[in-house]
Amino acid sequence: IDELCAEISAERGRALALQMDVADIDQIEPTVAAISEALGPIDVLVNNAGMSVDAKALDLSPSDYDEVMGTNAKGAYFMAQAVAREMVANGRGGSIINVSSFVT
Repeated sequence: IDELCAEISAERGRALALQMDVADIDQIEPTVAAISEALGPIDVLVNNAGMSVDAKALDLSPSDYDEVMGTNAKGAYFMAQAVAREMVANGRGGSIINVSSFVT
């Protein structure tokens, strides 16, 4: 990812490489703040994080379900909420795109 950021910068673009776990709600606000501080107002969010477990629906445990939904639904929701707050606060609006799939 750092190489890609360097390529973007070489073409006069701006990029920032950050790592976070969207299922860890406590990481969302600081990450959104770091993005805004480094790059300015957020105009677009693409929620594309997703995961699955290797289990049939009939065998899926509650902890596996929580892990999948923590990333695929809860993480996407609270990431969108944090970015939407930034968009409203800066008065510019923006777009939030949610990408999802479901596998059992």
